[in-house]
Amino acid sequence: MEKQITLKLNKQPVKFTINNEEHERLVNELSGGKKDRVTPMYNFLMRTVDQKDKKTLKPLVENPGNTAEVATLLLDEFTPSLKIEVGE
Repeated sequence: MEKQITLKLNKQPVKFTINNEEHERLVNELSGGKKDRVTPMYNFLMRTVDQKDKKTLKPLVENPGNTAEVATLLLDEFTPSLKIEVGE
């Protein structure tokens, strides 16, 4: 699956293209036992942002809190909604 997502960051549109491989790579980097969570998210954003929007994105995600917020929003938009119930 591949999905193009455009976010407005400080009123500026920034386009990302996310696919299953990039999603899996991020999940693996976050679950690798390392304490650093921000660097994998930052790298994920830089890998998936359109080249023409990279200059716009980079200063906005220099703050680790912004990096986590943008990456989390992208993951929420990429991942399809799934309703899970525990059976009896």
